[in-house]
Amino acid sequence: MLSGLQVAGSIDGTVRQAQEEAAVIDREVSHLTDRLLRLTEDQGTVYQTLARIRLDALRSGDLIRGLSEADRRAKELIDQRQAELARLDQALAEANARRARLNEQRETARQRVEECTRNAQAAEQAVRAELEQSAEYVKQRAAAEAATDTARFAAQKTELAEKDRSVKGTPYEADRLFKYLWDRRYGTLPPIGRTP
Repeated sequence: MLSGLQVAGSIDGTVRQAQEEAAVIDREVSHLTDRLLRLTEDQGTVYQTLARIRLDALRSGDLIRGLSEADRRAKELIDQRQAELARLDQALAEANARRARLNEQRETARQRVEECTRNAQAAEQAVRAELEQSAEYVKQRAAAEAATDTARFAAQKTELAEKDRSVKGTPYEADRLFKYLWDRRYGTLPPIGRTP
């Protein structure tokens, strides 16, 4: 059975991968949109070119041949544009389908996370209920709580003693004679290296 951390890591990895794939799709859609805009601009250029060709044909007097050539060229350009638009539409449809698949995968992963969370909570409650039935566990928990209370009390007492020493000890530490005798442990312990 997977631990909670492993499940969470797996889910995070799946979500991260889905987000990266969604970002790639967003970039692809943006790229396709840019290409569509460029194609629209190209279409305007084609129409300008067509107009120029027709005007040139009118000026040269070779109107019929010029118009036929211009029409053929315009038809080629329009066919190319239509083919490119069809390709872009296909790519956009594929990107949308891929995004839909990723959204389904993300929803599946979310449901799996919820299920794993529920299972983990149920398992934790079952273990707690079983432990509560154990006299040894109850005894150990009471001992741990007592030790925690003792440690907390000792920490408070130590803090109080340190504050008390800093307040009450200042006059003694300022006294040079007392400080000299204190540093040499006069009257508190036997001198170092001697026995009483």
